[in-house]
This record gives sequence, structure tokens and C-alpha cells, in this order.
Amino acid sequence: MTNKCFPKITYGMITCLAIFSSTSVMAESEAFKRAVKVFKQGYNECTEAQRIRSQDINQATAKFSKYLEMKENAAKLDASILTTKLHNISREIEYCEKAQQDILRSKAFPIMETALEACKKSKEQLVKANTVDATSSYKKYEELYQKAIDITPSISKVSSVQIKVGRCNKLKKKIVAAEEQLTKVKATYAVDNKTISSALQSCNSAKNLLAGNNPSLKNIAKAKTLLNESKTKLGNITNKRKESTDHKKYAPLRISQQITNKISSTKKCNSSLISSISSAELLRKKNEATRLRAANEKLEKDKVAAEKLKAEQKNKREAERLAKEAELAELKRAAEEKRLADLKLKEQQQLKEKEALKQKQANDEEKKRLLAKERLKNKRKSQDWSSSLGSGAASNAKDKNDANSQKGQKKGSDWRSLSK
Repeated sequence: MTNKCFPKITYGMITCLAIFSSTSVMAESEAFKRAVKVFKQGYNECTEAQRIRSQDINQATAKFSKYLEMKENAAKLDASILTTKLHNISREIEYCEKAQQDILRSKAFPIMETALEACKKSKEQLVKANTVDATSSYKKYEELYQKAIDITPSISKVSSVQIKVGRCNKLKKKIVAAEEQLTKVKATYAVDNKTISSALQSCNSAKNLLAGNNPSLKNIAKAKTLLNESKTKLGNITNKRKESTDHKKYAPLRISQQITNKISSTKKCNSSLISSISSAELLRKKNEATRLRAANEKLEKDKVAAEKLKAEQKNKREAERLAKEAELAELKRAAEEKRLADLKLKEQQQLKEKEALKQKQANDEEKKRLLAKERLKNKRKSQDWSSSLGSGAASNAKDKNDANSQKGQKKGSDWRSLSK
């Protein structure tokens, strides 16, 4: 029986070996070998990333990115590298996929922790009725939570994270309810703030009416009315606060603090106003008595001043009359002096004119004398020259003929007649 079955077994084994041998030949092609080599290099980066992820997440992320790049390069060399079971590659790919999730969780976990811390802080602030900050902290939690989920949704499956996230989801409902309550409280406080502001304004307005040294009776009466209004409004606010159960809870609110400060300021203002009204009334009486006394004194002073003024005006008119007469006399004297001065000046001018005329005549006589003297001198010079010229012509005539002699004599006669 064994012998009969053996040939069949041998043939089957041979067939399987032939198929395996054929597959191995195909798998071990040159491209596949290069792909395996590249993948193995990338796998080393993957294992190293998994090893250091708890120490340096940034470096681990960089190494895993290197693995993905080399895995892609290997697939480009031979696509079967992604599905083959040879060389444990399929197991290594599965290992790196898990490693990727571990790395992503390691990267997302610190962000999620920060988000949960913001949630915890929001809860603490809500307990203290600090709704605004609680809302802000919860928004921060939601932003960080979403950021962690964007990195890897699997972070929410971590048991410790899952429990805390569930608590934070419940907290959101409380925050929404607290916000609604806060809106109502703020609206109420806004009305209270307006009322107490009006009370403080009434008091300050009353104090302004009493400013000055002598406030009028009308202003004093109006100040009393404003004081009563301020007291009424202040009483309403303080009673409302005493009856409120949430007053201390919302005391940290800014508007609540503003109301508290204005209540204190209004109380101080009202106390000061009461004193001011009393002082104003006393001052009013004192000022009235002083005014009457001053009026009587002024009446007497005005009477004396009027009599004095009358005498001064009379003296002034007399002085003005005398001054006017003296001025007229002075004007007459000055006019007379001017007339005499003008007359004297005229005589001096006439005298100067006579002397100038006499001087001119003397100068004219002197000029005539000098001119006559000059003419006489010139005449004598002409006669001397003519005589000298006649003697020269006579001596030359002896050496010439008779005709030339007669001609020379005639020429000398002509020269003499010319000089005359």
C-alpha cells in the first residue's frame, strides 16, 4: 500500500517544489531585491522611531517620515513589496502601522493632557462663579481636544483620556446653564448700576447747588429734595442686595464691584451733603445778618460820599474856571510876544537886506574898477608891441630897392592902424 501511494506523494511534492521554485525565481528578481533592500533600510528608521518616541517625539516623527518615504521608493521599484510575505516584510509593515499609531498618540497625548487641564481649570472657575473665565478655559479645552483628535482619533480611545473627556462633556452643559444665569444677573446688575449711578449723581448735583459762600434759599431747598431722592434709591439697592442669595457668588464680577464702589461713594456723599445743608442754612442766616448790617453801613457811607462828591465837584468847577481864565491870559500873552517877535524879525530882515544891497553895490564898483584897470594895461601892451614892430621894418628897407622900401613902409603903416 505504501509503495502504491509513494509515487503519488512524490509527484505532488515534486509539483509543489516546482511551483515554489518558480515563485522564488520570480520574487527574487533584481528589482525585487533592490526593493527589499530599500524597504529594510526604511524599516530600520521605523523601529528607531518607535524606540525613541517617548524621548523625542519630533525626531521620532522625522524618522517615521523617512520610513514612509523609503517604503514608497521600494514600492516604485517593485509594487509586490507591499503584499509579499517574503523576508517577513508583511509583518514588518503591520508592525510599522502600529508604530505609526503609537507615534501619533505620543504626539497627540501632550496636547490632550493640556486640553484636559484646561477643562479642569474651567470646572474650578465655574465653582467660584467665574463664568466668563470658565467659558474661556472650556473653549481652550475644545480647541486643544480637536487638535489632538486631528493628529489621531485613536487618542480618545485611551482609557484614562476617555473617562476625563466624558466628564468634560458633562461640564459643558453646566457652563451653558451658568452662562444663561450670568446673562440674567448682568441684566439685573445693569439696572442696579444705573439706579445707584443716578443716586450718586443726585447727591453730587445737590452739592454743586451749595457751592459758594452764600447759596440761595431756592438752591438749599432743591438740595434737600435731591438728598431725599438719593437716599431712597440707595436704600432700594442696599435692601435688594441683602435679600439676594447670589450677591456673594457674583461679587467678583466687574459690574458688581462697580455697584459696591458707587454704594460706598453715595453713602459718603449723602453724609457730606447733610453737613453741607446744615452749614449752608447757618451760613445763610449769618450772611443775611451781615448783609443787613453792611447795607446800613453802605447807606451811611454813600451819604457821606455823596456830600463829599458834591463839594469836590464844586471845587472842581471853580478850579476849571480859574484854569480857563489863566489859559486865556496865557494865550493873550503868548500872542503879544509872538507879534513883537515877528516885528523884530521883520526889522532885522530889512536891515540885512540893506546891508546886502550896499555890499552888492560895493562889489559892482570894485569889479568896474578892476575891469578898467585891465583894459588900460592891455592898451599899453598893444602900443609897445606896435612900436617894436615899426623899428624892425625900417632897418631892413635900406638894403632893398626903392619899390620894396615903399611897400615895407606901407605895411608898417597898416600894422599901426591895426594895433589902434
